[in-house]
Amino acid sequence: MMSLSTQNPPLSPGLTPQPARKIWYIPTLTYCISPLTFTKYSMETGKIVEFTSELNYHFRLSAFRDRLISLYKDENPNFVLPQMRHAYILQQLISQPLVDLSISRPSERLPWGIPVPHDNSHTIYVWLDALINYLTVAGYPFTPGLESAGGWPADVHVIGKDILRFHCIYWPAFLMALDLPLPQNILTHAHWTMNKRKMSKSDGNVVNPTLALSRFGVDTMRHYLMHDGGLMDDSDYSNEQVIERYSKQLQGQLGNLLSRVSSKSFDVKEAVLGGAGRLWAQAADGNCSTISGNAGLGQPEWNLTEGDQLQVAALFSLPRQAIEMMEPGRYDIPNALKEIMKIIFQTNKYIAETEPWKMAKSLKDQLAESEIQKRKQELRKVIYLCAEGLRVAGILLQPFMPGKMPELLDRMGVRGDRRRAEWALELGGDMDYGQGMTNNKSVLFPPLESYD
Repeated sequence: MMSLSTQNPPLSPGLTPQPARKIWYIPTLTYCISPLTFTKYSMETGKIVEFTSELNYHFRLSAFRDRLISLYKDENPNFVLPQMRHAYILQQLISQPLVDLSISRPSERLPWGIPVPHDNSHTIYVWLDALINYLTVAGYPFTPGLESAGGWPADVHVIGKDILRFHCIYWPAFLMALDLPLPQNILTHAHWTMNKRKMSKSDGNVVNPTLALSRFGVDTMRHYLMHDGGLMDDSDYSNEQVIERYSKQLQGQLGNLLSRVSSKSFDVKEAVLGGAGRLWAQAADGNCSTISGNAGLGQPEWNLTEGDQLQVAALFSLPRQAIEMMEPGRYDIPNALKEIMKIIFQTNKYIAETEPWKMAKSLKDQLAESEIQKRKQELRKVIYLCAEGLRVAGILLQPFMPGKMPELLDRMGVRGDRRRAEWALELGGDMDYGQGMTNNKSVLFPPLESYD
């Protein structure tokens, strides 16, 4: 599906000569500008464009218009995410003809790169050579019978919003021409700006990633970028905001909750044995005043206060909402992370309201044995629901903070085979964690170093 406009070399089947291509381009970038995207300068870069005419090879993109429209309308109506960009590409395909795509430059002007087969006077140029690298890394040309061994087709292809046309029109067409399967989804994201302007190396308006990682750490940056980064709208980067997210969310909420639950005043393992195995699903709607104990484990019935019910309801609903947001066809990563962090916020609110440290201290009072047992059960219930908040959030936060969350789960004694997402949906399902949790007093998120 490649057409030709050069000095009449032998033509393979399907190749046809075409007249010279007339283009506007940016001389310093050797970058073609579509006639639909310029006035007298590039709307994409702001640089002056010049008019020229030259002979190029072309990919017959026009032949794939109907198939692309069918892909977007019928075959995979969620091909591009978010949906607004899927609709935008479909509208582009319907409202405008597809122009055949120039895929080479004369070698005298572009000596580096891959020569066009059988014609060394031309060099293959973007986007054909660049996009094919996605296949190359997956092992293309594929060994017969092992086509998917290298991971192709991709479940989701992640790109920036500024390269939609290349990845959402050209790339599917190239794959169709090769009769290869397409990615299931193309997830498009917005940009990071700085000082409300697009980042630009030439303007010095950029973030030094090496310095940021050295200063804040990998997990801190991953949390910030996925929490505040936008799929729909651009986000403005600032070091001050990174510090604020770290101080308020990671250190002040997540780290503080771990420290509170790990207090030597509590026996987390005892609380887990008292709370796990119960039919917590009965209280999932947040409207249940008691929770039955497991008779086989000798557990007494627990009364549930309004605060307990809110905590239980959150531990059922928030993990499910977060997982749904990360499912194929949605991939709403920023909002999924926000839902997971709500588990931590809610659990901190719950522990602050119940004040279990006061409950533990009251056990030293001169009380009747029946009252002591009653208060012990109340304390176990509160510590268990707080520990479950930590466990559930720690499991779900692993893709976001793959360094810190295994450390948190290790400290909680959560087994390695119980850290998959399904265990975050099993409130009361894990009975084996909590042993020795109060022995480790290291700080999960220590204060950041000061940079003057």
